[in-house]
Amino acid sequence: MARYHRRRVLFRHIAMLLMIPVLLTSGSYALFSQDLSVEANQTAPLYVSSEYLLVTYTKTLTNVSGVKRYSIAFTVRNNGPVSVTAWQIKFDMPSDFSTFTCATSVICSTTGVTETIDNGSGNGTIAKNSTRTFTITFRTAQTDYTLQNVYVSGTYITGFQTITGLSVTRQQGTRTRVGSVYQWPITFTITNTSGFNLSAWQITVPWTTARSVISLPPDVTYVVNGSSLLITSTLPINDGDTYIVDGVFGSTSSSWTIGGTIKGLP
Repeated sequence: MARYHRRRVLFRHIAMLLMIPVLLTSGSYALFSQDLSVEANQTAPLYVSSEYLLVTYTKTLTNVSGVKRYSIAFTVRNNGPVSVTAWQIKFDMPSDFSTFTCATSVICSTTGVTETIDNGSGNGTIAKNSTRTFTITFRTAQTDYTLQNVYVSGTYITGFQTITGLSVTRQQGTRTRVGSVYQWPITFTITNTSGFNLSAWQITVPWTTARSVISLPPDVTYVVNGSSLLITSTLPINDGDTYIVDGVFGSTSSSWTIGGTIKGLP
């Protein structure tokens, strides 16, 4: 009986020894997890972008009369499919900022701690993959300030634009004759590999009074504009998608070969 009791005590001691590393490991994990949760709760500055514009900046600090003078060099880049004709940046400066100076190439306005910067008269247009740069300065007692609540937005160039990667092919079927008009079944295949989702597209077809639209699907509209037929989508086309339009067109000519080009809207 005593031997059995000693054996149980020995087993209990062994079990406790085996549990100690587990307890220590669990305690370390709990502390580590707590550290991670603290890091995860750190809030990054708000950054909001539209029209595929990207704003970046570098800051240089110098000591002036016991405070820091910040020189902020901005770069605004257009990563979109077409040009923008105007742009704007907003951000918050430190609560104790002073001696703000604006670049001569842009227009600055201050409300409280919020600075609004609009393009100047000669640098509003930013072409695709192009940039605009400017520099502002201000002073603050803070030694490592990061601009807060940064917004950048732009205005697209008006109307349908040629977009690299947006293309159209045409397949013309066998004509049939109905009275004095030859009817041509034609399929337009629109492909978007631009890297952007597009809100609309428009095909321009050379046109004369001897031609007519007999039928087109209900998800497109068309209008004759002088010597062009404009076929416009009423649905967006996303990057990587293909859109097919089957139509029937009439012509008094028996040898008509249809042409056409395409443009898009971001």
